[in-house]
Amino acid sequence: MKGSFLFIILLSVCAFQLKAQRELLNPLVDSKIVIEKGVALHDAGKFKEAIATYLKVPPSDTAYSSVLHELMLSYYHDSNFVEAERYAHIAMSLYPHNNTQWYGFLADVYDDTKRSALALKAYDTILTQNPHSYLAYFNKGISLFRQERYESNARFATCIIINLIILAHYLRQLALLKEPGTGDA
Repeated sequence: MKGSFLFIILLSVCAFQLKAQRELLNPLVDSKIVIEKGVALHDAGKFKEAIATYLKVPPSDTAYSSVLHELMLSYYHDSNFVEAERYAHIAMSLYPHNNTQWYGFLADVYDDTKRSALALKAYDTILTQNPHSYLAYFNKGISLFRQERYESNARFATCIIINLIILAHYLRQLALLKEPGTGDA
């Protein structure tokens, strides 16, 4: 009985020491604060400092998707397109439910690095996943226009039609809110 009691005390002390060592080697990070600090650095044009700040957040963090988004933006604005593309692929593998967002970012990188065929393929992927994405139609039209492929006019027309439909929907909702008797006038 005395031996098992001593064993339990020894085990508790060892477990506490291991936890303390783990905390020293891998401290907990408040990702919300890190993201806010990184965004402030990014907005101030200090892209490398923002990147270093974002890299403090481990991949196991629940806000890692947001961190990847901010990392991609900072690498992109720092003209480090290789790293921006790499993190976009990491984001696509970790968070496939946001693929339209990641493909949009990849398409921008491809466009800016003169890889138009890949950019058009990325826009087509977005439009397959979300056929009502007016922004994808618009950006694809820009990409086609840069290549002097003037079928882009149809892309712009689709973009304008979709955008007008969305605008009409919001204007209708606004009119309903202002009608007497709705309580929100």
